[in-house]
Amino acid sequence: MALIIITGPPCTGKTSLSGMISGRYSIPAFGKDRIKEPLADLLNNGGDIPSQRLGIAAEELLYVVAEELMRAGSTVILEGTFRDRYARVPISGLAGRHAAEVIQIQCVADPEILLSRYRARDGRHPIHPALDGAAEFERDMRRGRYEPIDIPGIIITHDTTDFAAVDYSVVYDAVERVLR
Repeated sequence: MALIIITGPPCTGKTSLSGMISGRYSIPAFGKDRIKEPLADLLNNGGDIPSQRLGIAAEELLYVVAEELMRAGSTVILEGTFRDRYARVPISGLAGRHAAEVIQIQCVADPEILLSRYRARDGRHPIHPALDGAAEFERDMRRGRYEPIDIPGIIITHDTTDFAAVDYSVVYDAVERVLR
């Protein structure tokens, strides 16, 4: 059994990669935003709950779902912009309780490309805060907000600077090794 974590900065293709791996190997995949957005719709009509709090709640729900699926013997994919200070303990706990191998796929790209992609995004759910320019993004990068989670396991750096040139074979090979 494996626990596959797909993380990294916004606009690196985490959700797309999660869907590709899920479809290719029939592994259930859950993304933090897929939980956060309905929570916002149901609970946050007046906008009283900050986006970050809803994100933390969504992350906790991801761990509950993963726990149940792993208890049933399923490999699971969790996708989101995970922060080490919130994710390390619950993800390590999941892996330990279920003797799961962890594959952490750290999606990365050139910061200028990411900022350009972020500015070009249309149709995002209103719960997602707007990135306040290059300064905020660069500050988050310097603070290590998008660094891998400090947990044991395989870490794959997946560079999506040029989506057309991405080589998925390293990711697929790692997934296939742990599924054997």
